[in-house]
Amino acid sequence: MVTDAEFAGLANRLGLSDEACTLAGQARASNPSRRVGGGSVNVTAHYPSRNMGVVIQAESQLELSAIYIKEHDQAALEYYDQPPVLKLTYEAPRNRRLLYTPDFVVI
Repeated sequence: MVTDAEFAGLANRLGLSDEACTLAGQARASNPSRRVGGGSVNVTAHYPSRNMGVVIQAESQLELSAIYIKEHDQAALEYYDQPPVLKLTYEAPRNRRLLYTPDFVVI
């Protein structure tokens, strides 16, 4: 994990917009926005992350595989499961708005 100062330096080097920094900051500061749920075809898992110091949730075999990759990828400084909900707007063919919860956000 990185400190707030290290994140600010990284954001500056990458030229992230204020909005991107705000969204990443919300993900870094909050708990998962929802608990993953199992179903007849979903397999839920809880992975105790050494890198993050918390338990990371997975809602499928694919998500669990993604956690393993992030956990061992030196380029992935931090990753968070079920970050805050994003409000998406599609402008074509007609305006449409929806709420979307990403599986992960990766720094």
